[in-house]
Amino acid sequence: MNGSSNVRSIVALDRFRADLVRFAQASGKTLEEVQAEVNRFLDWLEHEQTGYWKMELRRCEAKVAEAKVDLLRARAATIDPEHTPSCLQERKVLEAAQRRMVATEEKLQRVRQWLPHVRQAADDYRTQIAPLVNTLTCDVPRAVSRLRQLVERLHEYTSVEVPAMQAREVVASMAQVPDRPKTEGAAP
Repeated sequence: MNGSSNVRSIVALDRFRADLVRFAQASGKTLEEVQAEVNRFLDWLEHEQTGYWKMELRRCEAKVAEAKVDLLRARAATIDPEHTPSCLQERKVLEAAQRRMVATEEKLQRVRQWLPHVRQAADDYRTQIAPLVNTLTCDVPRAVSRLRQLVERLHEYTSVEVPAMQAREVVASMAQVPDRPKTEGAAP
C-alpha cells in the first residue's frame, strides 16, 4: 500500500457492508432451503417410494395368489367330469393381477435404480456449493468485520480537528511545491 487512499463516501462503504450482510444472509437461507429440499426428495425416494412399492408388490402377489386359488377352485367345481369348464373370468382376473404385479415390480426396480443416481447428484451438488458456503460462512464475515473497522477509522480520521496553525502551514507548504515539468513527447 502506498499509504494513501481516495475515499469519497464513508456512507457508501457502510451501505456496501450492510448489503454484503443481507446478501450473505439471503444466500445462506436459500442454500439451506435447497439442501432441505434435496434431503426431502432423497428421503421420499429412499423411504416412502421404496416402502410404497414394496407394499404394493406384496398386495399384487397376494392378488395373484388369490386369483390362482379362484382359478383352481373353478376348475375343481366341475359338475360334468367329461366337460372342463373354461374358467374364462378367473383366467382374466389372474392375467390382470399378474400384469399389475409385473408393472409394480418394474416401478420398484426403477426406484432402486434411480436412488444411487440421485444420491450421487446430491453429493455432487454439495461438493460444488462447498466453496460458496465457505465464502458465505468465513470470508464474508471477515470482510464485513474489516469494512466495519475501516468505516470506524475513517470516522475517527474525519473527526480529528487540525489546529488552525497547522492547517495554514500545510496549505502554505503545498503552495510552495512546484508544478511538475512536462516531459517532451508526453501527451498533454
